[in-house]
Amino acid sequence: DNTDCNDADNTKHASFPFYADTDGDTFGAGSSVSVCAVDANTPPTGYSSNNTDCAPADNAKWQSALLFVDSDGDGYTTSSTATSVCYGASI
Repeated sequence: DNTDCNDADNTKHASFPFYADTDGDTFGAGSSVSVCAVDANTPPTGYSSNNTDCAPADNAKWQSALLFVDSDGDGYTTSSTATSVCYGASI
């Protein structure tokens, strides 16, 4: 029926939306692209099922939060405005 997206691989037969994971940290970024894969939950290498990477060129950072910045490290902030900070396993 001409719907097999990879006739050379019997585990893949359909395309699903994934996001490019350019730094290999398993978190994607940008707009989704249609990629031939085993299923919708198993992105091939170089792709992710989410687009939450805040630093797509840095595999040590992938998540972000609104935080108050303590510029001098004394545990107190001078601003009531939070700043978006991109970080990895720890802040």
